[in-house]
Amino acid sequence: DLGTLSADDSEAYGINDFGAVVGLAQIKSGEFVAMGYSASTGMFELEPQIVDLDTSLLFNGRVLPWRINNSGQICGPGGNEFNFYNIHGQAYVITPIP
Repeated sequence: DLGTLSADDSEAYGINDFGAVVGLAQIKSGEFVAMGYSASTGMFELEPQIVDLDTSLLFNGRVLPWRINNSGQICGPGGNEFNFYNIHGQAYVITPIP
């Protein structure tokens, strides 16, 4: 159980070997926001920490973190043309600054 940010629901989409998790979490307004989780920090809203991501790569105006690797790089579908069924369209990779 990862918990929540401020509402009832959260969804994990990716986890790495160190237990870092990415996904979506519901906030009080009812909308879902990108979230990250680690054992040391707990759950946190991811989008305020993302800078310089081309807004054309947002999925319905949002970052949708899908997977995280052991280096902490996060990838997800980019743009509204992304199709989950046949994996068509752009994607993004966010690389954290050490």
